[in-house]
Amino acid sequence: MFSINSFLSKAAVAAALLFPVQAAAQCVIDKPAYMLYTDEGMPSSFGDMIEAMAQSDVIFFGEYHNSSVVHWLERVVFTSLADRLDNKLTLGMEMFEADTQLKVDEYMAGLISEERFLAETYLWDNYKTDYAPVVKCAKERGIRLIATNVPRLCLSGMWMRSENFHRALSYILEKCWSELKLSRSPIRFLQRHRLC
Repeated sequence: MFSINSFLSKAAVAAALLFPVQAAAQCVIDKPAYMLYTDEGMPSSFGDMIEAMAQSDVIFFGEYHNSSVVHWLERVVFTSLADRLDNKLTLGMEMFEADTQLKVDEYMAGLISEERFLAETYLWDNYKTDYAPVVKCAKERGIRLIATNVPRLCLSGMWMRSENFHRALSYILEKCWSELKLSRSPIRFLQRHRLC
């Protein structure tokens, strides 16, 4: 397991916004804007982190939604994992609400235009700059994209207190879990990690 300790600077932001992914990957290796550590607190390398991640069933990449540097690092990590795993991975994104999965699937399969996709899904203001590059990479490589965020309807106060909310949440968790083809129950996973 690795932790990312970001040291944001103007130069790092410029690198994240100006360099293409391959040049950015080289920049990460030569002049990182962050430090990587193992669980034991020992310094680690980007390559070692990718190798460790490639052995995992599930990877959660925590982020700050408005940090271009973190989104750049996500893109570099995703691209590196896709290369390492020969595109045999699935990408889940909180950017997309679960009730838009059909639109996500249609867009990724090339059945609808990007314009229609953008109009028919609920996207954050920084989608085009921070999230679209990862989506484009996944689309070009034929990598499955799963909408993992709870639908807005589920978040309304009345709904959250209802039994229907708990049924809907269980359904969404089971669906996402089965899409990832994992054998363990998501409810047991959440309970074991005291998330529910």
